[in-house]
Amino acid sequence: MSAQATVTVFGPAASLGCSADKTSLLADGTTMTIARATIKDANGNAVGNATTPAITFTNVTPALITLFPLGPQNPTLGVASVNLTATQAAGAAQITANAPGLTGCNVIITTSLGG
Repeated sequence: MSAQATVTVFGPAASLGCSADKTSLLADGTTMTIARATIKDANGNAVGNATTPAITFTNVTPALITLFPLGPQNPTLGVASVNLTATQAAGAAQITANAPGLTGCNVIITTSLGG
């Protein structure tokens, strides 16, 4: 009898990769999405067991979107996340993520007025 197993191999943490569940939001003061920063190795593979370093998300455009929780976020299984809520202003909101020793990333969320 034989069996096969998939083994995921990754190297040391080198960078962050940013993403968001939704990259287009209605600027109504209540519409939300989740932004994530994934710790990646030099080859772009997710470092799935990473629990450090803490990742700091920065809201570059606070007039367009709010971010919660504030402060450094500890990753779980290599991923940290924050909640984003659109304000009532339209535009291109930018969120950045940084961690000590890693190349940072950013994600753009478009907010638009309904109508």
